[in-house]
Amino acid sequence: MRLPALAAIATAASLLVPVPAFADEIIVRREPGLDAAQRADVRADAGARLVQRLTLPDTEVVRVPAGQADEALSSLEADPRVVYAESDAATWREAAVDPIAQPDLSLIRAQDAWSFSTGTGVTVGLVDSGVTFSHEDLAGQWSSTGMDYVDGGTPDDVKGHGTHVAGTIAAIRDNGVGIAGIAPSVKVLPVRVLDANGNGTPSVIAQGFNYAGDQGVKIVNASLGGPSSTTVENSITSHPNTLFVVAAGNNNGANDDTTPFEPCSMSAANVLCVGATDNNDAVASFSNIGPTSVDLFAPGVSLSSTCLGTPAYCTMSGTSMATPHVTAVAALLLAYKPNATVAQLKQAILQGAKPVAALAGKSVTGGRLDALGALGAIGAPIDPDGDGLSGKADNCPSVANPDQLDTDRDGLGDACDPDDDNDGVADVSDAYPLDATRSALSLPSDPQPAPAPAPAPAPAPTTTTTTPTATTKKTATTTTQVRSTRTTRYRGMTALSFEAASASDVLVTVRPRGKKAAVARLTVHAQDGANRVVLRRRDGRALARGRYVVTLVSIVDGRRASAVTVPVTVR
Repeated sequence: MRLPALAAIATAASLLVPVPAFADEIIVRREPGLDAAQRADVRADAGARLVQRLTLPDTEVVRVPAGQADEALSSLEADPRVVYAESDAATWREAAVDPIAQPDLSLIRAQDAWSFSTGTGVTVGLVDSGVTFSHEDLAGQWSSTGMDYVDGGTPDDVKGHGTHVAGTIAAIRDNGVGIAGIAPSVKVLPVRVLDANGNGTPSVIAQGFNYAGDQGVKIVNASLGGPSSTTVENSITSHPNTLFVVAAGNNNGANDDTTPFEPCSMSAANVLCVGATDNNDAVASFSNIGPTSVDLFAPGVSLSSTCLGTPAYCTMSGTSMATPHVTAVAALLLAYKPNATVAQLKQAILQGAKPVAALAGKSVTGGRLDALGALGAIGAPIDPDGDGLSGKADNCPSVANPDQLDTDRDGLGDACDPDDDNDGVADVSDAYPLDATRSALSLPSDPQPAPAPAPAPAPAPTTTTTTPTATTKKTATTTTQVRSTRTTRYRGMTALSFEAASASDVLVTVRPRGKKAAVARLTVHAQDGANRVVLRRRDGRALARGRYVVTLVSIVDGRRASAVTVPVTVR
């Protein structure tokens, strides 16, 4: 499958900088089991020569003569021995914007969290532009010399981006100089994938992710991103026991739900995406949003941290700077509860987030990172919100809720839960936020007014019966049509958005491609216009990775419209 060229994201100098594409190099994933002669034949048929075998299974980078990339891609895509081929252009970038003033980390209550954990015994992967090993505030904070996939050798930072991110996570505390990291006792595994200009190719970034995961690192910070890359996606999903904390991007408020920005937009359970807030707890002007792709926000404006040189400190802004706040808090949780799973770490961070009105509908949680709240959610015996309940006894540790109301009984109190009835529609977009049977599913990007409650049903007219006999009459209402379908991501699950021509019940059936048996059937009470349904199995769990066929049939007054069939791929 041909993938679009990767796009650059914001740098410290500007919000969007074009990056030249080197389209003569292509990533190729082969079918497994090919011998050397067969692999060489695949390259020869496309007019390509081998550049590098990647550490990922059956994957390599090949090069073709200038101007022949499109022809070579077409040839490779048509080759049954090739799983996929995509351009290896140097267009992934760091997520930083212009540096300004110093931030106040007390906003996330990091200092309070240090009474319970400072990150001792935890190693965090830092996949970035490298680090400054000799910096006075970082010396000794490394688990090893790591790996450099750009130039080879030691992953020394010549850009400054990775060094700044490293300081936010792990700068030494109480040493009389500089700053303190949010998790000052952690060790950092540096992996360089961005060059001196802050650019990286998907093949290099994928290998960086793969290396960190293979080292057994449970938390990886990735303050970078770009358009869709199957190679990068595979490197993340192949390490389900590693939590990848990633940046939402800095495209001036772009919606990652509708304009995918990866890894943030990936529907992978081990991805946690972070947007940036300013010092007033509002979405930073540069930060991307995403009601179903961005998980939460963290401070990202005017953050002071370590920079190139010794001594050197500077301020930067960006979702790149917000991301390590969340990474560091994940490290605090893992140090407090060493046997915590990736799912538990992610859930605690989301459950502990502090709801903020200005963030409602902009992320999954509608909240901002709270280190103390996250520790309470993972089980620390604290009462961060002062409601008299501590540790796991509090189903919303960041907001006082002594009544512990939990309408959908999902373990997340209504005071923190962005979807109180657990129907797959965020409360800010749900006309019936406490009634899962009457969702009136309006999209966050196009909210619809709540319909008036339906009047009590009147007695059936004499011309219509309520049983399907030969003499039954049905109304002459024109059947509705479902149209304009697209897949999105909601709370780690795949969702299907669609337009309905009028209010109706829509029967949704989900089948694995090539099979007759359905894995899910449900009815959606759709409204006129935009709707969304989360695709789940009958037991409520997320769909397994694979290809599916989703059938939608709208029904009004007993009359069925023509079925609409939509192919869906869950990754």
